Amino acid sequence: MSNNVNYINKLKNTNSSQTLGYRASFYYDKDEKYSLNGYGSFNYTRSNTSLRPDVVTQFWIQSYGIDADWRIKKKWNLSGECDFNIRQQNSTFSNNLNTTIINLSIERYFLTDDKLSIELGVYDLLNQNLGFSRTANSNYINENTHTVLKQYFMLNITYNFKKQPKK
Repeated sequence: MSNNVNYINKLKNTNSSQTLGYRASFYYDKDEKYSLNGYGSFNYTRSNTSLRPDVVTQFWIQSYGIDADWRIKKKWNLSGECDFNIRQQNSTFSNNLNTTIINLSIERYFLTDDKLSIELGVYDLLNQNLGFSRTANSNYINENTHTVLKQYFMLNITYNFKKQPKK
């Protein structure tokens, strides 16, 4: 919660802004064979001003996600994650900026003690990623989207020098 005071045309104006949020998550791992991680979050923002008590800006933003890893036959690893972002539309923020971001990868281990790995991944499978911020405080209300790296493929080759041979 924040309150601040400013003057508009020599009139005292008190601005009030509150944000309330909640996040819950879970994690499950089975003997390094597979893991599952999920979360959900909810944020509510409300902003008003004393000079215009009839104008109240309020909105909620929700995010949900799940990540999974599956180790197959000790030499392969499949990974996936999915994030849902739900951003409330209202008279102030009328754009639909909801997104679903899906990332998938497959990894193969080589050499003694899996020191070398090659991974192929696709990121933002649905090509919906966007930079996003929303602010409502004082007499300032802003929603900003900006360019970020969208859908791409990546090939990773990793050699781990620290892994010691099994005795």
